[in-house]
Amino acid sequence: MKKKLMIIGYISLLLFAVGDFLVPYFLGPRLPNYDPLTSVISLIGKVGSPTQHIFAHVEIVTGTLALIGAPAVYETFVSNSRKAAALLAGGVAAFGIGECIFTGVFSVNHQVPGITLGDLIHGAGSGIGLVGLLIFPYILARCYRVLNQSRRAQVYLVIFAVALVTVSLDGLSQLFKWHYRGLIQRISFVFIYLPPAALALDQLKQRLFQTKSRDL
Repeated sequence: MKKKLMIIGYISLLLFAVGDFLVPYFLGPRLPNYDPLTSVISLIGKVGSPTQHIFAHVEIVTGTLALIGAPAVYETFVSNSRKAAALLAGGVAAFGIGECIFTGVFSVNHQVPGITLGDLIHGAGSGIGLVGLLIFPYILARCYRVLNQSRRAQVYLVIFAVALVTVSLDGLSQLFKWHYRGLIQRISFVFIYLPPAALALDQLKQRLFQTKSRDL
């Protein structure tokens, strides 16, 4: 039963990572005058946009998938380090709640002057969630180093370094309104979603292969 729950958890984690990454590519074309190179993703769900409600519902679903996947991540690494396992699972959960569910519930409102309470919650949740998933590959690298899997540790360290640079550029591009801030944001999200997707694929491969081998 535990193995089946772990498989379900990692399937949910994979669906979260792939699904949330692809949301702007499916919904962006439905938004008039939306340019993926210059427009940030949050505009797809802003108040009054034709994609607001479907974006909100999809974000809540992907956030829920992340929450379902978090316990599987914890169980995978808890025997290695309880603290590292908690940080990994907490990072996934923080992103699922802050960046996905809060984004779906608290839409950016450009129809009123100033900053609304919803804008503040949206921004704070996104920031906390982004940090949670940003450190994800770094913690993974440390776990794999302890497990003497140096190649995987090095790969995740490289991903962490690139993610740190691209996320920083994304923050600067939005702060200073760079023209191609939409492109920079999408590039940064590649390296944000890649670690949980790669971990989910790796764990599913191992666990499904073991299950089939025992069945034989």
